[in-house]
Amino acid sequence: MIRCRDANTEQAERISESPNAPIKAGCSVLEQESLMDMFLVRTMKLLCGVTLIFTLALSYYIYLPLPAGVSEPWKLLLVGATFRTATHLLPDGPRCSFSYVVCQFLFIAVYKSKRVCKGGGGGGTARHFLQRDVLARYSVDPERVAVCGDSAGGNLAAAVAQQIGQDRRGDADGMDGSDDARESSGGDGVKFKLQVLIYPVLQPLDFNTASYQQSQGVPILYRDLMARYWLEYLGADASLLQTILLNNHTALDESHVNPHRSKVDWTSMTPKHMSKQYKAIFPQTGSPSVLRDVPSMLDPRAAPLLAEQEILKTVPRGLHYDMRA
Repeated sequence: MIRCRDANTEQAERISESPNAPIKAGCSVLEQESLMDMFLVRTMKLLCGVTLIFTLALSYYIYLPLPAGVSEPWKLLLVGATFRTATHLLPDGPRCSFSYVVCQFLFIAVYKSKRVCKGGGGGGTARHFLQRDVLARYSVDPERVAVCGDSAGGNLAAAVAQQIGQDRRGDADGMDGSDDARESSGGDGVKFKLQVLIYPVLQPLDFNTASYQQSQGVPILYRDLMARYWLEYLGADASLLQTILLNNHTALDESHVNPHRSKVDWTSMTPKHMSKQYKAIFPQTGSPSVLRDVPSMLDPRAAPLLAEQEILKTVPRGLHYDMRA
């Protein structure tokens, strides 16, 4: 007897005999939906895992323990994380190239002014502005002129006040230490009434003051970052970073630092309830080559806190609270 089978029956038998063969028309709609559901579930689990790991890593990167009393801590943490990320992404290679390519020579005449300009870093601008005719032009009261700056600007403001004060130093010395002797003046005898220094940068000799020790991990200006900025500002070698962070450049055996030690002695300036448990940190022996290679660290024009008392008497009274300076 001859058995007859149709094509669909033969195809079903071949599929059952070879289950690993590619499924084409033999896969039902329900099976396709089941496979799609499994794929979506696995994808969602993977995305949830990646999101969780990324969130934890981001939180770990952003969060830092802050001292009590900080206003809007999460805003500070976000700004600090952004600033820290930008700092990490900045190039840290050499700032100049030592390869030269000479294409051609072109000789030109460069104008060189014969006028000698005094000042710099705001000193010339302050002298010009303190002239009575300039003040009158802008309707400024000559008795209410102040100089102000924050952070690095506080450094410049203090330096400008000292420069202007030195212009009138002879007159101030003749005032027998009166209150007027503490006000600096510029052209035409106009005096600064006030200097406002907001967390100013005033000295690079001690990177272990009470404020540095207390806030070394608080954004945005970390202790090592401040030391790095000082080295860049003074044009010093970046490899000196760890040396100055340990105060090895102002160790107790550095005799040429002795005239300035009392000027940066924060233990005698800070009340006991502010200095808390923090102690001054100065090693017995250090690295004498640092100040020899970077003498500008002792220059009052770069570090206004190191100015002598005769100069400080000619500047207006000022107040700053942050001892990080």
